[in-house]
Amino acid sequence: MRIGATFFIAACIFCMRYDGFAQWTQVSAYPGSVSDGRASLVINDTAYVGGGASSSFMQFNAANGTWIPKANIAGATKWTAISFALNGKGYVGGGNTTGGGVNANQTAEFYQYDPATNAWTRKADFGGGARDGLLSFAINDTGYVVGGFDGSTIWGDFWKYDASKDQWIKIGNLPMGSDVFASAFVIDNKAYIATGEKSGPYPDIDQPQVWEYDPSTGNWTRKADFPGAGRNAAVGFALNGKGYIVGGEDNFSVNFTDVWSYDPVADKWTKASDAYPDALTGWMTAFVLDSTAYVGSGSGFQGSGIVGNNSFYSYHFSPSGVAEPVQPDIQLQAYPNPVNGVLTVQTGSASVLMRTELFDVLGNKMDCPVTLSGNTATVNTQSLHPGVYFLHAYDSHGSVVKKIDVMEK
Repeated sequence: MRIGATFFIAACIFCMRYDGFAQWTQVSAYPGSVSDGRASLVINDTAYVGGGASSSFMQFNAANGTWIPKANIAGATKWTAISFALNGKGYVGGGNTTGGGVNANQTAEFYQYDPATNAWTRKADFGGGARDGLLSFAINDTGYVVGGFDGSTIWGDFWKYDASKDQWIKIGNLPMGSDVFASAFVIDNKAYIATGEKSGPYPDIDQPQVWEYDPSTGNWTRKADFPGAGRNAAVGFALNGKGYIVGGEDNFSVNFTDVWSYDPVADKWTKASDAYPDALTGWMTAFVLDSTAYVGSGSGFQGSGIVGNNSFYSYHFSPSGVAEPVQPDIQLQAYPNPVNGVLTVQTGSASVLMRTELFDVLGNKMDCPVTLSGNTATVNTQSLHPGVYFLHAYDSHGSVVKKIDVMEK
């Protein structure tokens, strides 16, 4: 499962509470054989999707919504595989070659894709052996893989991949135990693992626990449980400090179309108002380009059978409305505004600032040094170009947004 989402910030001069709502838009379907369980990854701001029912591998052109064929994924076709990007290269491996089930012909093969040469190179097999239903993500040019199913056992071990040494290293186990078809997102270099199946099938025993992994310390921290119905095969992504879980299935009989967002500052889950617009939501894939998430290529259940499609949808955010009064305990002051150096941010005396961030009008997060102290923060804006930005301030009550004008130096 992969990571992302769209976040568009409309200009508003007033301080307001920000509760975004989503809008789904259908984009070009993946060409060729219908399949779920495809791999997706983003290399140098370019998205690639492939695998599943065929070995096809496509580049997505967001400018015109077209798919561009690339060299087929090497080795056998792969459903529910490992996929991530490290140091300008893509990596795909593991998964199964027959579409799922107990006799799915799992594989441990692992390959590197070089976009400069459009070529695949065999790398060290996944250290945990042949599995599908793997969960993978990347943080700071290190790949991580957890859980999966080898045909008889659902695993809960945790591995990392060092691309410089082409080496797999087991670094422990998931604190929630075994998990397959889980979902994840990465926020501020921390991974959040959610949903999945800890035993089964028939009936599935789903996993409600959510855990945060910090690679800088190697520590796991329990977070608020996922509040939606138990599920596996959902897809996760993150953008602008929030994580998202979309769709999924349960017991090989029901699909979910709900969308949930997670705020790591408040440790709170919120159900989005707009459901995913397609009923085939099992084993989808997702990627993020230019502050837009693309989700699709899933499957669902009709009677005793399973059907799929290659549809993709983009996910857009906009503010929930015009300016609203802000609760007294999270009033926000930001001065001087306009600013051409250090911005001071201050909330009410009963509040403690937990995070402040600046975004441009396209939703891109700015890399500005921030110092927090109680209800006050200082933000160094000297590296920013002149223009309009949006300050997000987070405390235990939620988040507040304020328009900031940055002047010429």
